[in-house]
Amino acid sequence: MKSLQLNVFILVAATGVMTTSAMAQTKDHNIPKVVITNFSAQYPHADLQKWQAKNDQYMASFKWDKHQYEAWYSPEGQWKKTDMDVKWSWDLPPAVRSSFKKSDYSSWKIDDMEKVETPFKDTYNVRVDNGNMLDDKHYAFRSNRLLSFDLKGDLRSVNRVQVN
Repeated sequence: MKSLQLNVFILVAATGVMTTSAMAQTKDHNIPKVVITNFSAQYPHADLQKWQAKNDQYMASFKWDKHQYEAWYSPEGQWKKTDMDVKWSWDLPPAVRSSFKKSDYSSWKIDDMEKVETPFKDTYNVRVDNGNMLDDKHYAFRSNRLLSFDLKGDLRSVNRVQVN
């Protein structure tokens, strides 16, 4: 019986610490309670790092299952999307890797990769860079593209990306 009481006490204490931590992370940003509640329900085992308010939305930065994530919510608590960093090309699904290798951009350098989950579809975005080049006036410029693949590996879009 004492073991059960101890387990219940530990569970209650851990829940209080996690809630206090989540609330402490949000104190400065006035994150609506419904947003925090929905995030906690969607990602109960996430290691929350911080909350940010951006463009009338709220972003939770967190780690989960050895990956870095950003989850976005409306002020009403509606989940909009979650971005997951993909560190290595071998972590992409085989169909996406194969499609990228067959694309016109296979010789370009991969700058960044992420999986984007939304309520409507999931995609893998691969940002590529063709390196420094000179234009006709001998100014250096770079040409970046954002390639979006669906889960089957089909290349759905290619967009120019502004280089800072």
